[in-house]
Amino acid sequence: MEETDLLDILYSDIKTWEEYVKNEIVDLYKKSSAVLDLFEQAGQLQGKDFEKLDESTKRILLGGVSYDTTKKGIVFTENSSARFYRDVFGISINYDDYITKKLANLKVETFVEFNKNITSLTSSFYSYVKSISMRTKKIIDTLKSRFNLIGISYDKVNLSDPEGVINSLKNLFQSALNFSAVYNPRTFFVTSLRGNILKAFFEAYSKLKDDEARKNLFSLFGVELIIDFFNNQNQDYKIYGFKENSIGYEITNLDVEVYNMLKDIEKYGFKNLIQITPNIVDDYKLFLKTCNINYDSYISGYEISGYTAKFYAGGVWNPKNLVDVLEDLSYRLLIDLKINRINLEKIEIERLRPIW
Repeated sequence: MEETDLLDILYSDIKTWEEYVKNEIVDLYKKSSAVLDLFEQAGQLQGKDFEKLDESTKRILLGGVSYDTTKKGIVFTENSSARFYRDVFGISINYDDYITKKLANLKVETFVEFNKNITSLTSSFYSYVKSISMRTKKIIDTLKSRFNLIGISYDKVNLSDPEGVINSLKNLFQSALNFSAVYNPRTFFVTSLRGNILKAFFEAYSKLKDDEARKNLFSLFGVELIIDFFNNQNQDYKIYGFKENSIGYEITNLDVEVYNMLKDIEKYGFKNLIQITPNIVDDYKLFLKTCNINYDSYISGYEISGYTAKFYAGGVWNPKNLVDVLEDLSYRLLIDLKINRINLEKIEIERLRPIW
């Protein structure tokens, strides 16, 4: 490994990326698609007559639910399957009406209710799963011919199999952890190409100085010239980054979605049933500290005029030489910032992975 290399991986070998796609990307597609299929199964139960359902489906919808005569209402046990399926997949019945009538030996007719808000884009867990499945499929379809990605399918699990459902969720989260740039150096490498000066790329990854290696990698991930503030007079400070909808662009956005899904895991309704370690937020903070980056600091952007610039931090605008600005930005752009918008007057940047 070259002294200047940031990562100890064979990033200049295209076979590294073929293996990466066939393992991390394909696995994440399979695991997210299997969970997405569970949501689709849940939606298909809407309006079904509860009494006509198979016994296994009835069992999951009634598991751990009872009528509390003291509280005069429905209560759920801590690991109730009824509450789990209601909170995660949005399916339930009118428990109060069903149980009270059953206890009174009265005729009851009840139908499965499906909470459509569960599968709305405002529902974080479903939206992450759907986006991850779609984005990984897009990457696979784009590279299908190049990496011979054929016959890829995923194992479906019956929604009425609670053990299988729990395992599907666990498998998704493990696959997401395996992919995340916080833990996976190959994902980190790709995301670090999202936008920076050419000098920073060369200092971080010495093999990119080889024209052929750089051309092959930039072509694969969709890295192109974004802007040249110096009109071809200073090659080191040309800014390169992903073009929209490129493979690198998709992987970077996929990494952000995976991070956000994992950091919010306790909000999804299965805290008592699924415990995920490690904690991605704590590990990300630790990673930034090892890089001597204060994760509480935040620079919102740079304004540029000619070859001078100023940056806004701590409520104050500070003047800087443009070259110094690009130098200051370059390391943070490799690690935890991304360029949000850039033109000849302004560079807007934002934190890649929020930690709050």
